[in-house]
Amino acid sequence: MKRKLSLLLALLLCAGTLCQSCGGETGGEETSAPQSGEATTPAAETDYLDTLGEKDFGGAKFTIRAPSSSGPVAIFNMHSGEVNGEVVNDAQFNRDKYVEKRYNVVIEYEITDSTTDGSTLTNSMLAGDSIGDVIVDSLSEGTGRMSVLFNNKLLQNLLEVPYLQPDREWWSRLMYQNLTINDKLYFTSGDLAPFSYIGPACIYMNLKVADNYGIDENELYSKVYDGKWTMDVLYSLTKDADNDLNNDGKLDCLNDFFGIVNENNTLTSTLLLATCGVKLSEYNEKTGKLEVNLGAPKVVDTIDRLSQLFKTIDNNGDNTNLFDKNFKFDQSIFALHYVESTVRRFRDMESDYVIYPMPKYEETQETYVSFINPWVNAFIGIPLVQDDLEKTGFITEVLEYLSVQNVRPAIYDVTLKGKALNNEDSMAMLDLIFSTTYLDYNANFKFGGVLDAVNRAIFQGQPYSSAYASSEEKMNAELEEFMKNFE
Repeated sequence: MKRKLSLLLALLLCAGTLCQSCGGETGGEETSAPQSGEATTPAAETDYLDTLGEKDFGGAKFTIRAPSSSGPVAIFNMHSGEVNGEVVNDAQFNRDKYVEKRYNVVIEYEITDSTTDGSTLTNSMLAGDSIGDVIVDSLSEGTGRMSVLFNNKLLQNLLEVPYLQPDREWWSRLMYQNLTINDKLYFTSGDLAPFSYIGPACIYMNLKVADNYGIDENELYSKVYDGKWTMDVLYSLTKDADNDLNNDGKLDCLNDFFGIVNENNTLTSTLLLATCGVKLSEYNEKTGKLEVNLGAPKVVDTIDRLSQLFKTIDNNGDNTNLFDKNFKFDQSIFALHYVESTVRRFRDMESDYVIYPMPKYEETQETYVSFINPWVNAFIGIPLVQDDLEKTGFITEVLEYLSVQNVRPAIYDVTLKGKALNNEDSMAMLDLIFSTTYLDYNANFKFGGVLDAVNRAIFQGQPYSSAYASSEEKMNAELEEFMKNFE
């Protein structure tokens, strides 16, 4: 294990960031300070709050707007208003009570339900009304509420909000690095939105089925640690496994067996391309432009290879069938999905499973890449209309910092690791996944429909180069219009 952990450390250092997970968990009683013996903070780190200075906000309200949810992940982005024995809920509740007492502020949550769209929030702010001090929501590939507010220039530049430091290690460095343009950053992610922990793409392996096929989980762990877990390795393990069990001459996920099950949509093809180390868009500081260079020969070759490795699978009209009615019931070796399935789909799975990062395209690729699903409610912004921007920046920074110390251990070490995964190597895989996350603007806004062309090439076998060429003019026009957000 020492060798494995040292190799993992090297991989994390190559990724440029270490995922900090704190030991322990928060308890179930309301408290005026973080409780000892739980998610403790080293003295040197505790001093950060002291450097911010003491504040008394006179009992003012601080409102976090976030979507409501249902099912086993409903507690992630807001607590229930009381201690209920669920570690994530109780950690958030205790954090809020500590902040309320220390800074004389009242933290409230505004639920964004399904009837509230981006236009509704936009109209409210255009009328001068506040929609909350902080908003947590999804990007939803350019259609979500956060994206609508961004497009209407109704989000604060986070780099100019007092006290906020989104480049610091308790925020998402991924977001800061990939989404900052012209010294402007309008949304980010962090532990204040614990949904960010269920967003990254990953590979699941059914241990019972894998054993039947002679696949050793430990050999695959070694390949990951050694940087040799690649698309070709995954293909070699799955290419001959598909089986028409009911002999009807076709393969569908409800009745047949697969080497790997995966959704066949633009989101999946996008994550596959990013997984292979392809930058979907990059900001060029010299030209001052956001650029999409997906017509290069290497990109075309990568897309062609991916079309050979992955197939379109009949899901009987429902993508959940691939996981809930196939992988979960021992009808596939592997499944390509997101970490969210550890809490949404596989908690009651009878067969044991393990988790791996998305494989590299080839061994020489610098690092593994874990694409984050933009549909997850994991993104944080500060609305333009504010009563007291200094208060908003201060409390947001404090909550995010404390969330790393007190909420992260609950969601990360207990909910994900303790309940969903009981294997030490799988825990190390999660560490690697969360330290190599990726998202950029093209992944969300899909300029010129180029990523739709990628999807058609991978899953439908349609020509790509000509489709890209015909999309370039529209793509460049959309990129130029998009950059007006950063003037």
